[in-house]
Amino acid sequence: MATRTWLGSAAPVAQVDSFAFGGTWISGETITITYGQKAYVYTTTSTVIATIITALVAAYNALSSTDYAEFAEQTAAGSATPMTLTADTTGKPFRVTITTNSASGTILRSGTNEVQTVTFNATAPGGTMVLVVPKTDKTLATSAAITWNA
Repeated sequence: MATRTWLGSAAPVAQVDSFAFGGTWISGETITITYGQKAYVYTTTSTVIATIITALVAAYNALSSTDYAEFAEQTAAGSATPMTLTADTTGKPFRVTITTNSASGTILRSGTNEVQTVTFNATAPGGTMVLVVPKTDKTLATSAAITWNA
């Protein structure tokens, strides 16, 4: 049986991650944004969520691209919940986490997983396959066997 090669020819899209802020915030609480091994800590100066997000977005976008090169690859946006981070380079994924030390303020991540469609030549007889996908930590995720045209 011939080896089939999947060609991903879809146009790349920019990753967008959203972070919904909720609960009750107290001035002086911290929000930590982590990218890989590097973290940026922002200290809130308000109890109003929209004000916190506006200030956090401004602080994130003003980070030094020399000191925070990884962070400079995304642009933060939002003046109310949710706050978004959008990749500046289409097709280049990122993994950022946002946490807080707040006792009652919350940050929930939401996003959309990328969907890929695999189409086989109509004359292919069927069989089984596995999908191997690179993860952001440079390891590979392998699916269980997938039966097609069965």
